[in-house]
Amino acid sequence: MAAAARTYEDCYPALRFLLQALGDRHSFLISASIGKAVANPDAYKTMPLTTGEIMDGKIAYLRMPFVFGGNESAATYFADQLHLLLQQLDRSKPKAWILDLRSNRGGNCWPMLAGIGPLLGEGVCGYFVDPYKKAPPVAWSYRDGQALEGSSISTKVSGTPYQLRQSMPWVAVLTGPNTASSGEVVTVAFRKRPKTRSFGEATAGLSTSNQEFRLRDGAMLVLTTSIYADREREIYGGKIHPDEVIGAGLNSGKVDLVIESAKQWLGTQIKK
Repeated sequence: MAAAARTYEDCYPALRFLLQALGDRHSFLISASIGKAVANPDAYKTMPLTTGEIMDGKIAYLRMPFVFGGNESAATYFADQLHLLLQQLDRSKPKAWILDLRSNRGGNCWPMLAGIGPLLGEGVCGYFVDPYKKAPPVAWSYRDGQALEGSSISTKVSGTPYQLRQSMPWVAVLTGPNTASSGEVVTVAFRKRPKTRSFGEATAGLSTSNQEFRLRDGAMLVLTTSIYADREREIYGGKIHPDEVIGAGLNSGKVDLVIESAKQWLGTQIKK
């Protein structure tokens, strides 16, 4: 396929064909032009950020988007803004929280974990597992404003980390078919967390981690190299099913039944 190639870019179709033939659904190629755009230090200025509000006067709602790009300034900015949002919502003294990951298509998981850490809680929240068992599992964790891969800090907030008024509040996690890749990292991070339940539909099924290999022209080969496991080392690798399945087709008009179901469950918990 690349026999007539004269430039590096001429080889992209052959590379993409091979990546698709792998069948893991997660490996891909980032062209040199897109790679430069992602590496742009000013990219954070236009990136989507987590939004939130207080529902019914007692439940804090967060909608976490994807984080596209791996440069440090963007990662820190996303995490800082999420800590600030948590602090602002926490002033209303919510009794429970909803984390909506239904539009989180992935990207860079580390600013997500660093940002949501105060709600997630301190300590190990998942692992990258070698499917061939040739290497030991690598833990991911949140500690004092830092998201760590093993013992290495991947992203940390620039200021003083925020601590919630409640150290371990009730949390409902919402997922769907657009919850993918790093969005599934956050999904797995909340699995088996105390006082947590998930609602919605199964995730996209890309609960595997990728490693980047930079090519000579600046393009990046992104290859799947490990599988997600939760804090109790249960391995995933495919779709992650919520505790309570609520299909999107069940929504009626402007009523989001996934959110309503989460609110109903949280209401019963905070009354105990």
